[in-house]
Amino acid sequence: MTILAKDSTPLFLMHPEGMKPDRLLSLADAYRFHRLPEFSIMIKSFFKQKKKLTPLERMVAYVIRILSEKEHEEIRSVIPDYKMPKRVVRESTGENYIPDVTAIKSGQFRLFAVETNDSLDQAGVEKRWKLFESYAEQNNSLFYLVFPAGSVMPVKLKLKKNNVEARLWQATTD
Repeated sequence: MTILAKDSTPLFLMHPEGMKPDRLLSLADAYRFHRLPEFSIMIKSFFKQKKKLTPLERMVAYVIRILSEKEHEEIRSVIPDYKMPKRVVRESTGENYIPDVTAIKSGQFRLFAVETNDSLDQAGVEKRWKLFESYAEQNNSLFYLVFPAGSVMPVKLKLKKNNVEARLWQATTD
């Protein structure tokens, strides 16, 4: 396999057979062998360190996976590798928030606020929900509140206390 520099020049070469996986060839050897077909597999992010996902990123990834399985289209998300959802703005005040996930199914736009146990306790989270609820109502869309399993009662109480209506989605990520 070939490991490439930013300008696509081979840096190191490891033969898939006959060499210990920890033995890297020199740059000169890599240059000499990089044209052989068995060395044509390029791994661009070979040395990229895999970072541990935050609870929110795990929840959002779970939501995206389920939406994809349920044939939603134009999925946008706040996590990398997806287009960013469009900002929802209250014209009268300029208040604005970005939904964690948006998607379309059967022609209907859907907004998803994804919460973790920590974010459910943050001050002002209900303002975000209220804005998404208003947007969904005005645009014939659906607003979903996604939260961790076991948090149904606190979520329902917070929604009732703040006069917010949302479709509830209790999510398990593990």
